[in-house]
Amino acid sequence: MNWQIYDLLGFGRLTPEIVEYLMRLLTEKQDFSWEQLFKRLENFYHNWCKGKFIDSAKETLPQKKLQQLQQYGIQGLGQRQVDIYAELNVMILLLELHRYAKGRDDLKQEIVFYPSGQTGADNFEEYQLTRVINYSDCFQPGTFNCVIGQFLSDTNLSGADLGEANLSRANLSRANLIFLDLSYVNLSSADLSGANLKSANLKSANLKSANLKGANLCGADLWGANLSRANLSQKSWGDMNWDENTNWENVEGLDTAVNVPEALKKQLRLS
Repeated sequence: MNWQIYDLLGFGRLTPEIVEYLMRLLTEKQDFSWEQLFKRLENFYHNWCKGKFIDSAKETLPQKKLQQLQQYGIQGLGQRQVDIYAELNVMILLLELHRYAKGRDDLKQEIVFYPSGQTGADNFEEYQLTRVINYSDCFQPGTFNCVIGQFLSDTNLSGADLGEANLSRANLSRANLIFLDLSYVNLSSADLSGANLKSANLKSANLKSANLKGANLCGADLWGANLSRANLSQKSWGDMNWDENTNWENVEGLDTAVNVPEALKKQLRLS
């Protein structure tokens, strides 16, 4: 199956239209083994993250796929690009399976995708997703966001460390980011509406123009964060930390936010 993945998914990115069509085909099949597909793709994902398919002295699967493409006159790709596309496309499918399973009582406990592994499990690696992002961007900055960004809604990133990662313009709406380390991360214009950012580390994070409508920032650390022009409406605030370097310039929606700390209201002259 590893070769089949590289053969099918190692060239170009899956678009939302293709993914929607594929999921429709799968849902039409009675008694389709969703859990088996998920486990096989998840196994590929974690093995890929360990470098299993490219760190070899023998012919690798990315090299085999590249040679096939060149035989058909397809140029412009290297082994890294083939390797990255195969992985990111698998990640898209895992995210879609995770999202689909949440709507089915018989699958929602069996199909749960954690990009950095589940906290406490043997496969947990807090920096795993950061390495995926950085490796994806090594041949062209922004590759991860371009391929994966629009599929990140409903993602569970709890426990992962994304410090200094660039996720600008990514769609992380309704994501579970509880206790997540997002220090220095670039989340400018990201969609974080409804995200659970409880106790998240957002020190010096760039949240300029981010959509934080309905997000939970209770206990979040916002020291030095840039929140200029961010949408903060309908937010559940509670206790949180900020300092004189936190940028609140032209923030939107504080008039409809819930439980805004009195000290912050006073600082921003809202009361």
